[in-house]
Amino acid sequence: MRQVKQGLSQYQEPVRRTGRSISVIRFEPVRGLDAQTRVKLEASRVSANQKLKNFSSMGFGTKDVHLPHNVDPGRFHEEILKANEDPNSLGIIVQFPPPRTLLPYVQDIDPRKDIDGLLGARSQQRACATADGITRVALPYARDGAEVSVIGSKGFVGGGVVRLLNDQGIEPVCLDYGDDLSRARQSDVIISVTGSPGIIGRDIIADHHRAVIDSGFVPRGTAPSRATRGTMPTTFLSASPPYQAESVLSRWPCSSNAASRRRWTPG
Repeated sequence: MRQVKQGLSQYQEPVRRTGRSISVIRFEPVRGLDAQTRVKLEASRVSANQKLKNFSSMGFGTKDVHLPHNVDPGRFHEEILKANEDPNSLGIIVQFPPPRTLLPYVQDIDPRKDIDGLLGARSQQRACATADGITRVALPYARDGAEVSVIGSKGFVGGGVVRLLNDQGIEPVCLDYGDDLSRARQSDVIISVTGSPGIIGRDIIADHHRAVIDSGFVPRGTAPSRATRGTMPTTFLSASPPYQAESVLSRWPCSSNAASRRRWTPG
């Protein structure tokens, strides 16, 4: 990322002169929220801050919008409409997961300003940036007829990964809530996009796997259980030819509560 920022530095001033900005809307925890939701909101905060820094480094203005998790839908809708109508607004990002009551209003984002694939088929983006990054990591290992399993395939990020794989002519094994995750053991590549780390462990990972990618993210010190505390996004890449990894990002963490026929039940 440092090299990317350095490469973009020459564009900072021209971009800054345009006065264009990007809005990032996220939600703050309120009293009475369960522990899992609090963890997800903390992960959302970390993600939002990262995006804001990256956009600023490119020369864009940023609007960091914080709303309480129990915000009135009308108030949230006002923020969407305000950004839609702002001629200097280039993009709008709503950090997931928003409260369910707000999901219909997310669809009112101007498609031209949906830079994170929030509008599904109406978006000009095929998928969000997270799904795009995951797919880029997986693709070199998914060639030559390799079977790919996507765990969490019905979710926002997972659905994007599936679409991007489909664009490359790859039909993954789609697994989601209630499915037998041990099916993934037969695949060559496993991608976990449930939003929760540790869903898959060594009971599912096998020596023949070319790559295993766990995109679950929990900021250090915020996880509610010992099994997931401090876990960060993880990638295990096989070093077996002809799929030798250029680098191993980190070793695969063993899930302490793995079961040979685990079914995913979101926490």
